[in-house]
Amino acid sequence: ASGRSLVRLVSSADRIYELYCLKTLRNIIEEAGYTEDKERRLAYDYPYRPSLQSYFYKYEGDNTFFFSHEESGCQLTLYYQPCIYVNIEDELSNGISLVRVSIEDSKKSPGKKESSKKDVSKLFYSPDFLLKRTDSYGTAYGIIDSKWRDRINNLKSLADMVDKYMHSIVDRRTWQPVRFMWLLQGKDDREYQPTYRRFSSSLFSDSLDTGAHTPSWLNDSLGIVRLTPASGKEELASILDTFLSPGAFIQYQ
Repeated sequence: ASGRSLVRLVSSADRIYELYCLKTLRNIIEEAGYTEDKERRLAYDYPYRPSLQSYFYKYEGDNTFFFSHEESGCQLTLYYQPCIYVNIEDELSNGISLVRVSIEDSKKSPGKKESSKKDVSKLFYSPDFLLKRTDSYGTAYGIIDSKWRDRINNLKSLADMVDKYMHSIVDRRTWQPVRFMWLLQGKDDREYQPTYRRFSSSLFSDSLDTGAHTPSWLNDSLGIVRLTPASGKEELASILDTFLSPGAFIQYQ
């Protein structure tokens, strides 16, 4: 196959895996006791600058899903490929209060035209999945990114994902980072690899003013978990259990 055909093949495989992950996440949420309000499903059109539209795949289906837990009143929103901007008006953010804070990277020279995907990446981040939980304690977020790769290749990209999604994104209202960031591993390894957990306390020592003690929720909040037909969804469901549990106290501030 030609190089161009190979790129299209890989891109298609990545897209198929993303949709597989989307379906699985919705199933996990419902099995945790939430009910989706299907009438509220939304195909939100995130604003891009017209000259940059061609650099991004635009999913034509619904990308925002709303769930609620009847007994507790806990509300959950699942976003597929949301945009988290450097600076944008609230009414354009699809209910997302997160903002990208690496402002220095977003500055461009006077007169410079935004004409490449690299330029676009300075305006916003777009993780594959964003979970938003709202209850009587407040609002918290978690990020999940799907990678149709094996463990060794996911490990190579983990540091970059941590820098993007845990160091460079905060809630504009509380200045808190997301609760977790997990990579979904789409390819099985030759030998079984358990869930890879990376403790994150040290990652925040220089980037967040957390006082004398690092909040306990920063521990065990990122890593790599398999999600394949062979592995099933149990590993991912276990990781999301606390975040989804209506009775769990989640420290927001």
